[in-house]
Amino acid sequence: MNKNILLMGLLILLGISCRKTYEDISIINNPDPPKVEIETNIIGLVQDQYGQAVLNAKVSIGNTITLTDKNGYFRFQKVYISKDQDFLKIESPNYFVSYQSIEGLPGDLSFTRCILEERIFTNKFSSDADAIYTYNHLYEVYIPADALMKSDGSLFHGTYKVAPKYKDSSITRELQSGVITLDEKNSKKLLHIQHHLGIEVRSIETGEPLYFSKSIQVKYNINTSHLSPLVQSYSFNTKESKWKYNGQVTLEPNQLSIITNNPEQIAIGVCYSYTTCEGMAMFNKNNGMSFSRIANMLNGQSIHNTRIQYSGKFKLFVVQDKYQELIFQDECKGVNSVFSVNVNQLPIVKDLIVDNPLNFAIELSGKAIYCDGSPITEGYILARNKTNQSIVFPITSQGNFNTIFFSCNKLDMLYTATDLVNDRTSEIVTTSSVNNSNSTFRICENKVSSIARFSFNHIDTSYSICRVRKISNPNSPNVIFIFEYGSNGMFTEKLILERLNNPTTGNYWRLTSSSFISATYQLKEIIDDPEIFFFELGGVQMLECNLPKVIIEDQSSMKKYTTDLVFFRAIIQ
Repeated sequence: MNKNILLMGLLILLGISCRKTYEDISIINNPDPPKVEIETNIIGLVQDQYGQAVLNAKVSIGNTITLTDKNGYFRFQKVYISKDQDFLKIESPNYFVSYQSIEGLPGDLSFTRCILEERIFTNKFSSDADAIYTYNHLYEVYIPADALMKSDGSLFHGTYKVAPKYKDSSITRELQSGVITLDEKNSKKLLHIQHHLGIEVRSIETGEPLYFSKSIQVKYNINTSHLSPLVQSYSFNTKESKWKYNGQVTLEPNQLSIITNNPEQIAIGVCYSYTTCEGMAMFNKNNGMSFSRIANMLNGQSIHNTRIQYSGKFKLFVVQDKYQELIFQDECKGVNSVFSVNVNQLPIVKDLIVDNPLNFAIELSGKAIYCDGSPITEGYILARNKTNQSIVFPITSQGNFNTIFFSCNKLDMLYTATDLVNDRTSEIVTTSSVNNSNSTFRICENKVSSIARFSFNHIDTSYSICRVRKISNPNSPNVIFIFEYGSNGMFTEKLILERLNNPTTGNYWRLTSSSFISATYQLKEIIDDPEIFFFELGGVQMLECNLPKVIIEDQSSMKKYTTDLVFFRAIIQ
């Protein structure tokens, strides 16, 4: 009897204990989906909104960090990223922090181009009063008093400044139109982004970034007639590196409005259920189309755009149960070739073969070698056009490179090879956009130095490389010197110096094609005759040219100055 009572007591205590344990459990109806990772490789370029390389930008994914070189180039080898989609974080002083989506395949190599937007603060306010921030008829932001906090969570008191993001439409050109997000039910969806917006707030006294402890209203003044009534707002969670649902969007004629406490990175768009389409992209049934742009089109809109992997394989997110097309795009995002896709047949595997592209396809192949003929085993080829649309391709351990991509129209391309081991760059090779472009890039040790230097009106600028061609005829006193100069292995400026003979007055000198500093200034007239010396250094034929006095003109203000120094130390070609 006593044993039965004791046993019953133990059961009651056990039940209470179990009930208490059960009540302590937090039930999550729909937790965040687990992150599945793959090992892959990534290369890319970081540029500003004008297409110029950003040096020493910090690029990170997870805890792995690298820095960009003089061309804005970076790479990650054998890095782990999310299987579906991940995000690179790019930081550089005086620019907004950027988060660039990236997709990869196991063991493959992907390329991305990241555009940084210059950070310009335009207004300042006191934290203890309500404020209305406006910018260029684009933004209206209503900030209540005492709405800001520091990174440690404490309330901010003081004066703050505001900088608007996405002021220039070119900033969003490289951003993908489709990203994976969590919707209002915490389910993974494909977000078709139709607009980006955002602001950054910092303390004027300390410069530290500030965050919002209260919700604010952001109005964005754009034409809303093309927007679907289903659009919602989503914000990027920088700590978790993922997009999440933010809230509803109020649409009015020529304006949309949102409420948020995370206005740093906002996307406006529509979510879709999605699946993955994978396959191989080939040109004329032979080579894979490394790093070419590919996208899916739904009702005339690009829902998700990405780049083909180096192997020619691709992975694209497509909308479920909707007819859509797959398209190739050139580097300016012009439509090239179009293919239909059957989204009702799962899994979706689609091999794409381009036989007759609408625009120009460039087949780039060749070798990168040192001057002794040995291969460059670690490096890349940088290809860019006159509009600074740039792309890079790897050099293999045998010194070879081979790829196919779509250029913008028939613009001439400029190519350079960079040796990552010795941090040296070849001279520029200019090739018209034609098929079967085989090139050899040579990188030699610099045994001699060259320079072009200009000094005038408190401006002193120089270029680290300079070369010259002399054109003359033994039967004529006329001589032409063509100087080309630049930096970072690129000859970007040109000056033509001519000695002509007048039968009456004798020899005289003149300048043509003489702009420099990106065509900001132009050398107009020679006052004193040049001083020219020829010599040999280390087996290399050299020329030094000093122009004692030259009239120079500012092309924007048309003001004229007299130079203090125009000097060339050039390698004779």
